[in-house]
Amino acid sequence: MIILAHKQSLIFQGWQSTGHLRAVQAKQAGERARTFPRIFLYFTIDFLQTFRIWLTSHKSLLMNVFFFHTIQRPCCKYCNTGGICRPALPGSHNASRFIICPMKAIFEFTYTPYILPLLLAFGMLTLVMAKTWRFRSSPLGGAFLRLLNALQIWALGFAVEMMAVNLSGKVFWANLQFAAILPLPLFWMEIALRFTGHGKNVKKYLTILSVPIVLVFIAIWTNDFHHLFRVNPYIDCNSGPFCFLVSDYGPVFYLNAAYSYLLFTANVVLLARSLAITKPLYKQQITLLLTALSIPLATDILYVLGISPIPNYNFTPVTFSLAVAFVAVALFRFRLLNIRPLAYDMVVENLGDGVIILDGDNLISDINPAAQKLLGVTDKQVIGKSIQEVLAQWPDLVARFLDVPSAQSVIEIEVGGKTLYFDITISPVSNRTGFRFGRVVTIRDVTEKTHLLQEIEEQAITDSLTGLYNRRHFFRIFEQEISRSARSREPLSLFILDLDHFKDINDTYGHMAGDYVLQEIARFLKTNLRNCDVIGRYGGEEFVVLLPGINKEAARGTAERIRAQLSGHVFHFEENDFHITASIGVAELDGVDPGALSRLIKAADAALYQAKSSGRNRVES
Repeated sequence: MIILAHKQSLIFQGWQSTGHLRAVQAKQAGERARTFPRIFLYFTIDFLQTFRIWLTSHKSLLMNVFFFHTIQRPCCKYCNTGGICRPALPGSHNASRFIICPMKAIFEFTYTPYILPLLLAFGMLTLVMAKTWRFRSSPLGGAFLRLLNALQIWALGFAVEMMAVNLSGKVFWANLQFAAILPLPLFWMEIALRFTGHGKNVKKYLTILSVPIVLVFIAIWTNDFHHLFRVNPYIDCNSGPFCFLVSDYGPVFYLNAAYSYLLFTANVVLLARSLAITKPLYKQQITLLLTALSIPLATDILYVLGISPIPNYNFTPVTFSLAVAFVAVALFRFRLLNIRPLAYDMVVENLGDGVIILDGDNLISDINPAAQKLLGVTDKQVIGKSIQEVLAQWPDLVARFLDVPSAQSVIEIEVGGKTLYFDITISPVSNRTGFRFGRVVTIRDVTEKTHLLQEIEEQAITDSLTGLYNRRHFFRIFEQEISRSARSREPLSLFILDLDHFKDINDTYGHMAGDYVLQEIARFLKTNLRNCDVIGRYGGEEFVVLLPGINKEAARGTAERIRAQLSGHVFHFEENDFHITASIGVAELDGVDPGALSRLIKAADAALYQAKSSGRNRVES
């Protein structure tokens, strides 16, 4: 060993010296700009050459380190007369009857028909994996693919183990299977967590849970040092129809079995709990998953307990073919990987909007709590009933949307004497061929929003003090009435009302009294004019009234009636009583052209000025 270490030291020093010499040469050559790339290249080449020399000189040592379980373990190509093939222990009386296995012993096989079920299982797994490949980008689809791949390795590895002739080969292929067997509970757990909507920190949980699995995997491949996983494995060709490996498992195996069954039990509990709270359609999905999990689990437990139709034959990989059938049904019949049912349930159940799911016959198949609250019903009362029956108090609404495949509308309904507004969205539910087999109805209560929009709209078009149309909106209506008058050839008149000596009210009783008077005038005009008349606040203490279908003479009569009633009206503000009068100017539309509106306003203004100049409290036209 000292000589070997000295040899390695000399090689390393020589490699350092060569690299250093070339670096100095490069620097002396004046190639400073390219010194570092050249030094790195020289060191890399020298390191690879040195490593090749060292690898060649230590080939036998490396083979003993990495393949000790195949080179140093005795093997038997043919069983003895008792049908039992055991390894020869050093110093034992039968040590001479066994030979040291060469590396090729791992790859010596013989055919047995008992591998056919395993190959069938491998084929089914491959088929499902091919069908599932398009879901590889989704978290749930990726987890399912990892599970399928692990099951493939187990099934194929067990088949190769059964065909292996030598003990070293059987042990090697059995060990290789555990690369897939050990993480199986974690793959199932990832599927269960993601399927039930608990996949937020799944990577963190799986990393922690994988630590014991990694330790067991290390123990498997270092078993020749401690024999804690397998105590004294051997080949038995006498107890069954073929030669099989008797692993003679040790404490590490049983500790790992307990840990794996604990994880599988946690998966079963997680899926069983979700089975109690999910919707009927998704109960079938979860039942299929539970079945797919339970069959291989029960088979493996029986194998560990030594209960098997064929001794030491593990039917678990075979039963996985049945499990794959159940998973395939969940995958293609119920579209397991397309949706996450429990995550969907969590979203829909907590959604503020009402959701009603109708089938092709307009029967309610699902309704979330928000919709139940809006309609005042429970899911047990309405699921399975027709939408016509549930919404019988709103027949017009039902008739409007009964056979509509898709729609979006805001509806107004009366409930308990109140007017409520709902935004209704209807969306079809179709398969890939376009066949519609149901609809989803989303109901959103927009009453508050509608009232707010109405309030905003009203504020935009009305005067905040009097509630009458503001000047901008009044003129917008004015233009529309001019166009309508031109089409119908009906007269259109207008009068402007101005309160006399309004400033005296503010000075005598205060501005609050002035606001009160303006509000009373607005109410007075609304009460004493027609519904078709348009009233607006023109500005300050002036009001403007549009009179459709009335000529100037009739409009003057209306204005005179308003003036007379107003002059006799008594205003009561706090403890004060007072009267107020108004001057009114009347005008009639004299033609329809771009300047008609301006001419009409100017004519009414001129008449108002004349009324004020003539002593106020009068009507002029």
